[in-house]
Amino acid sequence: MSGAIHWLYPGWLWLLPAIAVLAWIGRRRENSGDSATRFVHPRLPLIAGLIHTRPARHTLLHAWRWLIPACAVVALAQPVRLGAQLPEPPQHRDIVLIVDTSVSMMLRDYVSDGRRIERMTLLKGVLGRFVSGLHGDRIAVVAYGDHPYTLVPLTGDHTLVQAMLARVRTGMAGRTNAMGDAVALAVKQAGKANGRRRILILFSDGARPIGAIRPMDAAALAAQDHIKLYTVAIGAASSQAAEQTSAGLLYDPADRARLQAMAERTGGRMFWAGDTAALSSAIADIAAAEREPAPSTPRHVRVPLYPWPLALGVLLLLVTQLRAARRGAG
Repeated sequence: MSGAIHWLYPGWLWLLPAIAVLAWIGRRRENSGDSATRFVHPRLPLIAGLIHTRPARHTLLHAWRWLIPACAVVALAQPVRLGAQLPEPPQHRDIVLIVDTSVSMMLRDYVSDGRRIERMTLLKGVLGRFVSGLHGDRIAVVAYGDHPYTLVPLTGDHTLVQAMLARVRTGMAGRTNAMGDAVALAVKQAGKANGRRRILILFSDGARPIGAIRPMDAAALAAQDHIKLYTVAIGAASSQAAEQTSAGLLYDPADRARLQAMAERTGGRMFWAGDTAALSSAIADIAAAEREPAPSTPRHVRVPLYPWPLALGVLLLLVTQLRAARRGAG
């Protein structure tokens, strides 16, 4: 609650009752010492008040002495006043998109508005919208075919990322599928954590991988570096969705088993993009899963109040010392 006073170290406040008890004991001892003097006089009742009643200022000075340690205890307890609520801390991440540009991405086993479209066309449209919705994250793009290439290194320039994704073409890096090499390059692109969460997102049908590094070995590299790999299976799960005329291409359905094994090796998940809506949902789920949980309690600006009791205690101590010095001089 804004304006409320909180104590950072409330344990110190338990000393206040102890100080009060010590002050009471000291007061009792002073009173018992004075009562040792006895007067016997016929008019004693009339002068008893003058003899046994202390001036009010002496009582004030007694309380004054004990206020000094009480002020120190309150200062040690660190009182703070809560100000305006602070915004939630940014949840910045480093995201490496791994895009399969092998010839199988030319297959048209998706249907949009009643017509068949290529896997790459569907993927590029969804990725463009995904990047536009990110704020504060750094993004890199690795495209691969026969070999992997860093299309965009980690950058916060999302306009550049979208422009480069728009230029991605099927076959631009070769016809085959060096998926393991691409994941290994993505691990290198992710770099060191530096306090940011790092994730890899692989878009591929996972079929017929080649290359110097096996896909599972590349996933092991990511796991070793504590980087989660999420895989999105592009394409139908069986050849039944294949277009009748496929330009002489051998139809490859999505190898979901391979992609799932790679993701699970790193603690990630596999998603199947059965259609446009499923692909959009998969990317949204990945983005949500890799967000840090929001703090359970709101954070507020803290205005420290300890200087006030501390200054009061110092002032009381200074006045006490000056008074003692004057009495000594007198």
